[in-house]
Amino acid sequence: MVSKSKIAAFISGHGFGHASRSVNILRELLKNGCQLLIVTNVPKWFFDDKIGHFSKQWSYTNHQVDVGLSQVSGLASDYHQTIKELHNHWDNIDERVNKICEELKKFGVEKVYFDIPAIAVLSAQKLQIPSIGMSNFSWDWIYDDLVHNECDYSQNSVNHEIRDEFIHFRDLHKEIYSHTSKLLKLPYSGDFSAFKCEQVDIPWIGNKSIAGRDNTLSKLGIDLQKKVVLYSFGGHDLPNIDFDHWNLPADWDVLIVGYDLKVENRQVHIYKNSDITAKNVDYTDVVKAVDIVVTKPGYGIIADCICNQTPMLHVERGQFAEYPLLLKALDDTLPHQKITFNEVKNANILKQAEALINNAAFPKVNTTGAEKAAIQIIAKS
Repeated sequence: MVSKSKIAAFISGHGFGHASRSVNILRELLKNGCQLLIVTNVPKWFFDDKIGHFSKQWSYTNHQVDVGLSQVSGLASDYHQTIKELHNHWDNIDERVNKICEELKKFGVEKVYFDIPAIAVLSAQKLQIPSIGMSNFSWDWIYDDLVHNECDYSQNSVNHEIRDEFIHFRDLHKEIYSHTSKLLKLPYSGDFSAFKCEQVDIPWIGNKSIAGRDNTLSKLGIDLQKKVVLYSFGGHDLPNIDFDHWNLPADWDVLIVGYDLKVENRQVHIYKNSDITAKNVDYTDVVKAVDIVVTKPGYGIIADCICNQTPMLHVERGQFAEYPLLLKALDDTLPHQKITFNEVKNANILKQAEALINNAAFPKVNTTGAEKAAIQIIAKS
């Protein structure tokens, strides 16, 4: 399979999960000779780090391509702020689409790939080229869930006025998504009834590290004799955690990546993303090197734990349509256990961690989704 296609890749900037899985597809497309224009507000360094060796084959343009949900922390969403941001994004959508399409035309784009911004479909329509979506959920489904539930987990309940706004933006996304040319569905997907096109099931997409545990921990200055727990919350705020007052067992260390925090506790290692990159360490290397991950369940971190056979402790996700499907995925694919956020805050999780590590068994899971997706994207429509 060799292609010289010029493809625009629209990737949601709602956290790093969409970019983390999509970059595997982009890598496969690049291996097969495609030229890519990456359209996103995910920072360029993320792609430089992952596919920098293909730099002559791809370009990057910074645009906010969707809103998703406005998050006030790694665990909570602000629905009122979400509505404000949705209006900021969609009230001048024609101007946004025109600006993006000028760049796409200049690049000579022939197809659009997206995960999962609706503006990508509008851009493809305007240029009269195919659009291929890939995801385990779409935003109309997420907003529909907010419409039908009392969503007070973030202490910002959806009142009638906000609910009406979510109805509007749900219907807007449904209408736009209905013009997609093809949809690639990841395992444990939500309702994709908005998409009236061909729908193709693909396997899991994850990042598998080839780095050795000792090498990764040595680069991060962590004692190789220690057991290590990774706190992974997508770079969002970690509220009310006093790391310096943690009294950790001597044989455990905690690793946190994606934050610029100062702590005195020598058993807590905190790195910015740029810090680990400077040490030639990828986030996937970290997931593989640690003994267990503590997180809120999201598609990307589950996939990476599957690929690197790392067990997971996870907190309540709150009202989010994707959450029950993710729990089912965890049951089927990964040693895991639910914990409370109070346990996370106080590092009172290590007994559960020990038990889970000691009894971990990993089912065989197909993780060839990136290769399958690339074949579908390159194929003639």
